[in-house]
Amino acid sequence: AIAIADRDGFAVAVSLLNIDDFKDVNDSLGYEVGDDLLRSLSHRLRGAVGPHETLARLGGDEFVVVSTARQGRSDLAEHARAFLSVFDTPLHAVGQEIYLNASMGIALYPDDAGSPEQLLRAADTAMNDAKAERETGFAFFQTEMASAAHDRLTLANELRRALQQEELSVAYQPVFDARDGRIVAFEALARWHHAVRGDVSPSVFIPVAERAGLVDDVGDFVRRTAYGWLIEAQAAGFSDLQINVNVSPYHFRRGSVTRLVDEARSCGVDPHSVTLEITESALVDAKAPVVQLLDELRSCGFGLAVDDFGTGYSSLIYLARLPVTELKLAQEFVAGYEVEGNRVVIETSLEIARRLGYQTIAEGVEQEGEAEYLRSVGVDCIQGFLYGRPVPADEAFAMLLAQTAE
Repeated sequence: AIAIADRDGFAVAVSLLNIDDFKDVNDSLGYEVGDDLLRSLSHRLRGAVGPHETLARLGGDEFVVVSTARQGRSDLAEHARAFLSVFDTPLHAVGQEIYLNASMGIALYPDDAGSPEQLLRAADTAMNDAKAERETGFAFFQTEMASAAHDRLTLANELRRALQQEELSVAYQPVFDARDGRIVAFEALARWHHAVRGDVSPSVFIPVAERAGLVDDVGDFVRRTAYGWLIEAQAAGFSDLQINVNVSPYHFRRGSVTRLVDEARSCGVDPHSVTLEITESALVDAKAPVVQLLDELRSCGFGLAVDDFGTGYSSLIYLARLPVTELKLAQEFVAGYEVEGNRVVIETSLEIARRLGYQTIAEGVEQEGEAEYLRSVGVDCIQGFLYGRPVPADEAFAMLLAQTAE
């Protein structure tokens, strides 16, 4: 293809498609079922191949598409969407529907590479970037991706060591009742103080943990630590105290709630004291199996909160079918409450939540004016730097004691 491109003066595009978390399919259903699914998927992908494209399976859970037509990036992007749309329809195996997701990286010759090996490597780098970003499901190779990939690998190795050496910690941010100002819950947040880098933001290391397969380990650490602290606080007399913990979408892609349930029970925590926070972006794409898993979590007693509510594109569509118990209004709307459009979103969201029986929490509250407005429109709880920043365990407990003494 490259020789023809050199002769005729046009580009070659290589698109590398990788199925997300396919190892979990093999582990849970067996390799024979996994192979059957891949054969079915290959048949579907062939149906999306254009007249100037060639599809090949590289082995395992990866496919490559080579395009030799005179296509611009917009055409290639459209083709990428067509390939990824194949995954919108479930496959069938062992009497059940199997939903898969995929990521695609696209590299061009001669713009991005000078040889077939370099071209495939560039497409692989772009594919990994698409997995990390998870916005469109595909990405075009860019030069800076190579250095970013190296940085992610380095940080992943350092995070693995930090987990082994117990360098992570948990901070607790209070959630206040908007009416009387009393603490009703704490959100447990992962913190990483790196010996050289200093404090590494969760917005940096959590995506790295997801890509490196470490997100379960980080989540387990945070939840077990938070559960231990909650038990101590409840034993000290704060029996109604709730703990909110964040759950990665990866937990639901892996298709099991057993880990979350067993974890709480082994720590001696009543799931009714725990609210699992899931980002809206993860829920708007929720497919049937995810809804079933959320139903199972609710039946076990866990609360379910939609984090950053209002930032997705289908907020009102999915609310009626998901068993959530709380809506956390995104900071973007809270901070911009003086803008009429933001007030409409906030007040409409609160009315919908009331009619559906959900509790509402405004997060990221930093100004007194924001708090006054939120109380006036009937928000249930307030969380933010105005009243309480994330603090270590001992300081969180001291806040509870101080509240009792008042």
